[in-house]
Amino acid sequence: MLRPSILIALVVLITVGVAPENPGAAGTDPLTFINNLGQQLVAVSSSASPDRKLAGFRELFLQDFDVPGVGRFVLGRFWWVFTPSEQQEFLGLFENFVVLTYSERLLQYADGGGRLRVIGSRPEPDG
Repeated sequence: MLRPSILIALVVLITVGVAPENPGAAGTDPLTFINNLGQQLVAVSSSASPDRKLAGFRELFLQDFDVPGVGRFVLGRFWWVFTPSEQQEFLGLFENFVVLTYSERLLQYADGGGRLRVIGSRPEPDG
């Protein structure tokens, strides 16, 4: 069972970091997005090899989340302190950190028959 702090972190990543390159591809319905992500997570967790599971989770993460945007958000005002090469290095390390930290827990959750479910949503304010 996932600890509440991990679930909260997942929700934060989903709400802050969801910005697909093609917004129309993901649809505007959060229920559809979360259900689709959950189904993909279950499919990834069915891979036999741990390396394939990790690669599948990384692909989902990169496909469904604005990793550069979340990374800039994490650094906040300190983003601009770094050179462009340091920024790129940070984004690579940040990606690895998130993938390695959350993949095992979320894949165990999916293996255990856990389902992601939307309990509410609200439209994003214009502007």
